[in-house]
Amino acid sequence: MKNIIKNKPFWALFGVQFLQAFNDNFFRTTLITLITYHLTIYSVSEKSLFVSTAFGLFMLPFFLFSPLAGQLADAYDKSRIIRTVKVAELLIVSISAYGFIEKDPYFLLGALFFMGIHSSFFGPAKYSIMPDILAHENLLKGNGYIEAGTFFAIMLGTLCGALMIHMEVPLYMISLQLFFVAFLGLIISWQIPVLSRAAPRLKIHLNWMFEMKRLYRYASYEPRVFKAIVSIGWFWLVGTLFLTQLPPLAHGVLKLEESIYIFLLLGFTLGIGCGSVLCNWFFKGEITTKYVPLLAFLMVPVLFDISSFSKPFGPTTTVLSTFLTSFEGLRLIADILSLSFLGGLFIVPLYTFIQVEVLSRRRSQIIAFNNILNAGFMVFASAASYCLLRLNFTIPTLIFLCAMGQVVMTFYVIRILPESAFRTLLYGLLRLFFRLEVHGLENYSAAGSRVILIANHTSYLDALLIAAVLPEKPAFAVNLYTAQKWWIKPFLVLAKVFPIDPTSPYALRQVIEEAKKGHKVIIFPEGRLTTTGSLMKIYEGPGMIAEKAEATLLPIRIEGAQYTFFSLLKGPFPRHFFPKITLTILPSFKLPIDPEILGRARRHQLSEQLYDVMTTMMFSTSSFHKTLFTSLLESRKRYGSSTPILEDATRTTFTYGAFLLKVFTLSRLMDRAVQGKAPVGLMLPNTHGLVVSFWALSAIGRIPALLNYTSGAQAILAACRIANIKTIFTSRVFVEKAHLQDLITLLKTHKIHVHYLENERKKISWLDKGWGIYGRIFPERAYKKKVSSPQPDEAAVILFTSGSEGVPKAVVLSHINLLANCRQLGAIVDFNEKDKVLNVLPIFHAFGLTAGMILPLLSGIKAFHYVSPLHYRVVAELVYDIGATILFGADTFLYGYGRVAHAYDFHTLRYVFAGAERLKEETRRVWYDKFGLRPLEGYGTTETGPVLCVNTMMHYKAGTVGRFLPGITYRLKSVEGLLEGGRLSVKGPNIMKGYLLDSSPGILVPPHEGWYDTGDIVHIDEEGYVTIKGRAARFAKVGGEMISLMGVEDALYRLWPEYVHAVIAQPDQKKGEQLLLLTTFPTADRTALMAFWKGQGLSDLSLPRVIKILPSLPLLGSGKIDYKALEALAHP
Repeated sequence: MKNIIKNKPFWALFGVQFLQAFNDNFFRTTLITLITYHLTIYSVSEKSLFVSTAFGLFMLPFFLFSPLAGQLADAYDKSRIIRTVKVAELLIVSISAYGFIEKDPYFLLGALFFMGIHSSFFGPAKYSIMPDILAHENLLKGNGYIEAGTFFAIMLGTLCGALMIHMEVPLYMISLQLFFVAFLGLIISWQIPVLSRAAPRLKIHLNWMFEMKRLYRYASYEPRVFKAIVSIGWFWLVGTLFLTQLPPLAHGVLKLEESIYIFLLLGFTLGIGCGSVLCNWFFKGEITTKYVPLLAFLMVPVLFDISSFSKPFGPTTTVLSTFLTSFEGLRLIADILSLSFLGGLFIVPLYTFIQVEVLSRRRSQIIAFNNILNAGFMVFASAASYCLLRLNFTIPTLIFLCAMGQVVMTFYVIRILPESAFRTLLYGLLRLFFRLEVHGLENYSAAGSRVILIANHTSYLDALLIAAVLPEKPAFAVNLYTAQKWWIKPFLVLAKVFPIDPTSPYALRQVIEEAKKGHKVIIFPEGRLTTTGSLMKIYEGPGMIAEKAEATLLPIRIEGAQYTFFSLLKGPFPRHFFPKITLTILPSFKLPIDPEILGRARRHQLSEQLYDVMTTMMFSTSSFHKTLFTSLLESRKRYGSSTPILEDATRTTFTYGAFLLKVFTLSRLMDRAVQGKAPVGLMLPNTHGLVVSFWALSAIGRIPALLNYTSGAQAILAACRIANIKTIFTSRVFVEKAHLQDLITLLKTHKIHVHYLENERKKISWLDKGWGIYGRIFPERAYKKKVSSPQPDEAAVILFTSGSEGVPKAVVLSHINLLANCRQLGAIVDFNEKDKVLNVLPIFHAFGLTAGMILPLLSGIKAFHYVSPLHYRVVAELVYDIGATILFGADTFLYGYGRVAHAYDFHTLRYVFAGAERLKEETRRVWYDKFGLRPLEGYGTTETGPVLCVNTMMHYKAGTVGRFLPGITYRLKSVEGLLEGGRLSVKGPNIMKGYLLDSSPGILVPPHEGWYDTGDIVHIDEEGYVTIKGRAARFAKVGGEMISLMGVEDALYRLWPEYVHAVIAQPDQKKGEQLLLLTTFPTADRTALMAFWKGQGLSDLSLPRVIKILPSLPLLGSGKIDYKALEALAHP
């Protein structure tokens, strides 16, 4: 019957249940009140024992007889069971009349025990019959009415029982009332129609232990049903604790009169009733558990607030009128109404959920199991309260502990949600707390059915994050030991999980089979959580699975979770409770593996290709489409204003906050001093002055042009002309120490304004200082006021290069170029906040600028800038003194440090990067033998930001410059006369914006179609390692063969490793060109050369014909040999 109002069977059940609940509580309350106040022949301790026994005797039948009651209700007609129970109730209350009239507590306790038996048989039948007499759409409403009526009956029976004993109503009248109510219930029960049996063939088992195990097995078969049962039990625990402790709380703790306790009890009943009745309206008739976790959570603050009532409302007993007009009284009323109202909304959907989810032939048995659990929770609540109170715990403390339990229950009950609702809730919480962003979901949809998802592993939240954002339930391959963690298990419901033992050779078979079935499987190729924030070692497993299952790979980048407390980062890493987390899903692909590669070589190839995929993912999803200054401000926010970040030779340390204060103060001064938007020259050594000036110009949207003060007056003047530099900032002290007075005079004669920082400092006003303070506190606002619309693809810096042979050129690098190169390095090298960088390379050099200055500042790494790389002993001592972990240098400098340093000076170094020139074998040997360190050689050019390739700890091959950074595309152009290698051109986000040339000053000449011709001849092996053969301009054609001058120099360093050598080509009438050796070896001669060449099997055409001995060879500021100056020395 769809109209519940006209449903006579339902209202008959409602009446029977109401009267049964009334009689149960009336009988029990009457008995307890009679024993407590009117049986004077017993002592206080005996009375207490009687009261405790009464509660136990009433609850005991629920444990003993519920299994049998559930079987009977399923095996027979439930209406017949109900009528039989009502007949038994009539007999019990009739017999109990003797106990009341004779005031025999023992007889009455026996009757109470039988009342408990009667209730235990009634419970399974009354709840399991409801789906048989109500339409599905009315079940929620019907359960609401039943719960509301039950609680009202409990309250009414309790009050009437106590009141009738208090008014000294004759005991035979109490017995008559019990009989009348029981008789009325029996009459009404005949209105419940005969129903078909749910399980007519069910065999009744009397073995209590066997039946309990069977009931547990049935209940736990569906985890959500079991959790609903436990949740209902918890509700009764909270209700029992609250109702039993409300009288002593009101009277003994808060000093409230009895009428207030009754008022609060009425409020509690009213709240439960309203919540139960309105449940159908709130949930729009939908039978769902998706709101249950929220309701459980909302009860937590209410319970905590009730637990805060620990003091009397006044010095004397508070009366009802005073209570109702006080704020504290209204607050307590609101808490009790809220708790009971939420409780009604909480419990009704759970009962209804069990009724519809459980098979009809087992419904009564499952409800019987629920009754057993309810009784257990209620007994536990009473026993725990008694024990804790005996241990001098206060009642507010009990309620506080209950609130803590409610928190635990909230997490537990989350698992009751339907999978889609659980995912929606989880996604909403992640969006709320972690500001979770997801990009590229369309790539997931386009990937197809057979897909292996691979993700970087940053924290224990990773699997949860991925499962929450995907539109379907994925399959996870999880480390066996991680999957066993107790706090991980609740979230495994979101995915199908394959615990994998990394030590087992058969661990991946199940995953392969699952992928073949078309299930999307998620694997973390690192096999463990990162401890550095960067990628760890990559296993070949996902590649093997994808290949054998003929599946595609779908990369997922997780960014930000490494900064939570669920990661394994330790030490100075900036961890937060709720950092911003971003997930990016990239397009899918397949690994191109040569089918002829087999066995171990194939696994190695899979691992290498997978590593390349992961590093490319890490780079492509990193944030580099922004300005340098925006990135600096983000780093300050991530790592904290108080993080030390900068130090120089003065031993002054700047934090992010102090650094920004200096930057914004100077930026205002520079803004006044510089007219127009032309680039501003900086001619300073590696000091705070240069770093602050660089970022001060960036803060006002100006382009710093870093001048190489070692290149000579004419080269600097040409640089100013090419880049249209009209203003230069420098230091008077520096000019004097570097003897650059003549250069300053020359610049002034060409109408170039030179500003000394010492003079500018004196011009700083209070407004400038105020702007600096404002910028330190509100840096984003200050930057936006000066640069309203920053453009990441605009010029960020101008560097000047002559290579090592050519005329000066201005290289314009954009913000994207520099940031991309930093992110490319960060994708393959585990730079982290624990590192300390010693930068001795001049910042006017691209290597010193990007790797030495920008990268540390944006990575939260403290950097020490020293003025010169040529102070070998000072640099070695600085490494030891500051505990540097990263050192950048050129071969010449590194060899010098290696010779003079103590063996222990470099014990803190993790990485030593060599660039700018080829790393000689002798340098490599010195560092490895003396310090146990392997210098990591890299390669790049000013035009590429500068790094193109680098060796790393995980990918290293001696004699090469490593592999290309992620995001870089290359091509080789064959060179006539060379059988191996070719001329290298590259393309990528780190490639310069363009040149400013002497032939067309101020006009940007971008690389053709984004491709930059490096002018270098390189060889790339099958593993991707790059070997530099030399500059195209540094090949000589001798006797028709192409001879690499760099190769000849390498041979010379093997012969005389302690000295410096350079080889240049000169015209020769017979062979086209001949080789000239310039060396610092004082006794160099052709005899030794010829013997060595012959012993090494080198071509005679590569043998230098002329030797010129020099005391030293000229060097550029980067450490490279100045070949242009050598040409002048060779041809004076």
